[in-house]
Amino acid sequence: MSFRFEEKILLHISDYLKIKDFIFKSGGKNLYKKRKISSLYFDNNQSEMYLDSEDGTLPRKKIRIRKYPNNKTSELFFETKISSVEGRFKIVKKINEKKIKEYIHRGYFDINYGFCFPKIEISYFREYFSFFNQRLTLDNLITYKCFKSNRALVDKEILILEIKSNSAISIEQFKNAIPLQRLRVSKYCYGINILFNKNEQQRLNQIN
Repeated sequence: MSFRFEEKILLHISDYLKIKDFIFKSGGKNLYKKRKISSLYFDNNQSEMYLDSEDGTLPRKKIRIRKYPNNKTSELFFETKISSVEGRFKIVKKINEKKIKEYIHRGYFDINYGFCFPKIEISYFREYFSFFNQRLTLDNLITYKCFKSNRALVDKEILILEIKSNSAISIEQFKNAIPLQRLRVSKYCYGINILFNKNEQQRLNQIN
C-alpha cells in the first residue's frame, strides 16, 4: 500500500496571480490542461465523516463518486480516501450508472461508518502543476450543492491549493516558502459549513 502526504490550503481569489507567479518562478510547470471536476460526497446519518474530519480524528475516511463532466469518456469513479498516522491513500474503482443509483437510493455500506448516503456535490475547475517532487493543484469557482434540497452556492472568493508529495518534509518546506497568508481546509467540511449556515466567513476573513 502506497501512502502519500497531502495538504489543502485555503487562499483568497486575489492571490490567484501571486501563487501562479510563485510556482512558475520557483521552477514549477503546467502538468495537465485545466478541467472541471465534480464529486458527490457520502456520509452517514450522524455525519461522522464530517465530524471526524473537523476534529482531526485518525484514522478517518471520505467517500465520494467522482466524475469529469467535460471529458469525452465520461467515466465515473468510486473513491475512498483514508487518512491515517502514516499518511493518506486513495482506493479508486470505476463504477457504472446503475451502481450509482443503487448507492443513492439504498446507501453505501462502509465497515467503519455503516450506511452512508449522498450529502453534498462539490464541483470546481482545477489546474495542475509539477513542482520538483510534488504535484500541486489549484481549484477555483467552487460550487457546493446540497444533494437533498438542490440548494447550491458558488464561491468565487476562494482558491484551494493542494500539495501532494511522498514526503511530509517537502510539503512543510513548500508551505513555509509561500509568500501568502493561508489556512488549512477540507472541501467537504467547508461545503457542509457554508451550506448549513455554520460560520466560515470568519475563517475567510483571516486571509482577506
